[in-house]
Amino acid sequence: MFVVHISAECYPAAKVGGLADVVGSLPGYQQKDGMEAIVLIPKYGMPWIKEQEWKTVFEAEVVQNGEWKHFSIEQVADGILDFPLLAVNMPEYFDRPGVYAHPPGHYFRDETARYFAFQQAALIWLQNMDKVPDIVHCHDHHTGLIPFFMKHGVDYDRLREVPTVYTIHNGNYQGMHSWKDVVLLPRFHRNDAGLLDWGDVINAMASAIRNSWAVTTVSSSYLEELMHLPNLGSLMQSESGKSHGILNGIDYEIWNPKKDKYVEHKLKRSLSTFKRKNKSELADKFNLDPLAPLFVFIGRFAREKGAFILPDVIGSFLSANNPASFIILGSGDEGLSSRFHHLARYFPDNVAYNQGYNEPLAHMLYAGGDFLIMPSLVEPCGLNQMYSMHYGTIPIVRAVGGLNDTVVDIEQEGGGFRFGNLELHEITATLYRAMKLYGNEEEFEKIRKRIVKYDFSWERSSDRYKELYNSLIK
Repeated sequence: MFVVHISAECYPAAKVGGLADVVGSLPGYQQKDGMEAIVLIPKYGMPWIKEQEWKTVFEAEVVQNGEWKHFSIEQVADGILDFPLLAVNMPEYFDRPGVYAHPPGHYFRDETARYFAFQQAALIWLQNMDKVPDIVHCHDHHTGLIPFFMKHGVDYDRLREVPTVYTIHNGNYQGMHSWKDVVLLPRFHRNDAGLLDWGDVINAMASAIRNSWAVTTVSSSYLEELMHLPNLGSLMQSESGKSHGILNGIDYEIWNPKKDKYVEHKLKRSLSTFKRKNKSELADKFNLDPLAPLFVFIGRFAREKGAFILPDVIGSFLSANNPASFIILGSGDEGLSSRFHHLARYFPDNVAYNQGYNEPLAHMLYAGGDFLIMPSLVEPCGLNQMYSMHYGTIPIVRAVGGLNDTVVDIEQEGGGFRFGNLELHEITATLYRAMKLYGNEEEFEKIRKRIVKYDFSWERSSDRYKELYNSLIK
């Protein structure tokens, strides 16, 4: 089976969020399972990409508003990753230091032209491949127009009968574009235009839901939530017969406490020793009490992550003289970042704030933390809670999306804490529950030993995708 994944992100080449982790892991597991799985992304001007050796495997031109633009498809040297990674090289659109924005957070203003060109280049390449794929697997709105053009594009006749799978990683970002930008798209018959339109705009995600052979979401609970999304819910309901919730996995080659390259004290025989040594290292690094329960947050300061409520929660909790420590690792909203800086100055013995994303520190926090806080408004799947449990860190989550599917409350013999509403008193009450568990050393160790045994491997998820692919191939 020959599968082509097309995505805007792929770890380690280009990462902003969980999309990169999925696209950087699933194809490798599919390769191990006997498939031929490859990935196509844009060739950004980012450090990892610049450090690799690339060879050109295809060249052509896209046309946008009557203007021809050259592009090449390049492949990274064999052996670098456990799957072939290719990239669309169009320097005018992609030779930039970020995926969607400059590092300080200033978003690019030509996203429509960029991702229309990327998708057109992908289609031209697919049309001219020596071997037509068995499956084209598209990820999120940046690739959402590909299923439509494979069916209805004038120039892609070889792709008409190729099954497409479309995965929604985040339904809040749908790729909405003005109809004025239709001049940037490949040719199609105007009587098919309705299959691109949703709400009087070109909606890439809506188009993909309509035109792909199968739709997947990254958890079963998130699939149910999408059925009630204000502007896409009715469409998701009408296409429910071809929709599937398939939970993401985590890559145990990267996230392995026994051999994690970012963690100095590896897990050997004793989980408690592993946790104690790594927690002590964090306490030394941030001048915190190694005996106090350590709560950590790792993530973006986007509204959907719910981080905006944490300064009030932490401030209220510590003002009540609770002996606890907090480490915040994240970046995004500048106002929220300022509040965390203030919190760390006001409670210097209890709060540490590390601004920006820091991969090594994230691994250290999973290894040394006692509890991970995820107060998400929206969480299609969530990977952080899986990482934390694999490292013996107990998650505290809002029961939404994939968090609802992966974290069972300890009162139901699970391995974490769940709360329902993003409200100060409810989250604070959950922190008190965690403190109570921490004070019961025997029960605390029992829960930690339980969660490290949970199976969140990609093998299970890969098998689900394989079953889906097979059902689509004639």
